[in-house]
Amino acid sequence: MSRFEIVPHAGGYLLEMDGLPQSHVDLEDPRHLAMEYMAHLAAVLRGVNPPAPAPLRVTHVGGAAMTMPRWVQDVRPGSPQIVLEPDAELTEAVRRELPLPRGHRIRVRAQTGEEGVPQLKDGSADLVLVDAFAGGVTVPGLTTLEMLTEIRRVLGARGVVALNIPDHPQRRFVARVLATLETVGFGHLGVITHRSGWDGKRFANHVVVAWDEPSTDGADGGDEAAEDQATVLDRELVDVIIRDESVPARARWDDDLAGLRRSAAPLTAADPMTSDPFPETLLRHR
Repeated sequence: MSRFEIVPHAGGYLLEMDGLPQSHVDLEDPRHLAMEYMAHLAAVLRGVNPPAPAPLRVTHVGGAAMTMPRWVQDVRPGSPQIVLEPDAELTEAVRRELPLPRGHRIRVRAQTGEEGVPQLKDGSADLVLVDAFAGGVTVPGLTTLEMLTEIRRVLGARGVVALNIPDHPQRRFVARVLATLETVGFGHLGVITHRSGWDGKRFANHVVVAWDEPSTDGADGGDEAAEDQATVLDRELVDVIIRDESVPARARWDDDLAGLRRSAAPLTAADPMTSDPFPETLLRHR
C-alpha cells in the first residue's frame, strides 16, 4: 500500500501519499474544501435532487482522508454513505488522527472499486463519486465500459456519477471517458474544470458528470408523477455555484461536449487508460 503522512496545513490537515498531496481535511469546518476540484464535486452534489438538506445515498470510490464523505454528512446530514478504500491501514490512521463526525452513516469497505462496485445492489445509490489514485495516477479499471456499466446499474434511473479526471489541455483522456459514458447509455454529460484548463493553458483536474433524466412516458400530471420527473441534476444551480467560487471555473454540458466525445474511442478492459502524473508545479491547484 501507499506510504502516507498526515500533516497540519492551511487551517486543517493534509494527507500526503507517496509524497503527493491527496486530501485536505478541516475538522472544524467540513465545508472548507482547499482543493479546487473537490469544490467542483461539491457543486455537483449541491445540484443533485432532492435539494439539500435531504439525505443522499452516496458511494465513494476512493476515500483517502474522507474529505467528501465529511462534506456530505455536514451538508446533507444522515446520508448513508459507502466508501470503497482498499488501504485499511490508511483508513485506521485517518479514523484515529482525523475522527469522523458524530452521528455519521459512513461505512468504509476495504475494497477497490473493481472489487466493491459489482457487489452493490441495483439502484442503491443516488450518487457515485469516483476519485481513486494509485502511485499518483488514476486507477485505469475505474473508467472502462465494463466498470461504468456497473456504476450505471448501481445508480438506477435517477442517479448521477461524477469522476475526477486529471488531463492535459488536449483532453484526450477526458474525451475517452465521455465517449465511454455515452456508449454506456447515459443521456446527459458535463465537465467542470478550471478556466485555464478549458483555455488550453495547463494540466488540470476535470470533474466529468453523467446522468439520465427519468422518462415522462405515461405521466398523468399528478404530484407524484411530477416528482418522478424532477430534474436529476440542476445544471443552472451548478453553474451559479461555480460562478460564485473564488477559483475561476467553467462547466460545459451536453451539446458543447459533442465534438470532444465523438473524437475518441470508448475505454474498455482490453484498452484502458490512466492519467499522467500531476505536474509538481501545479499540485497546489488541485
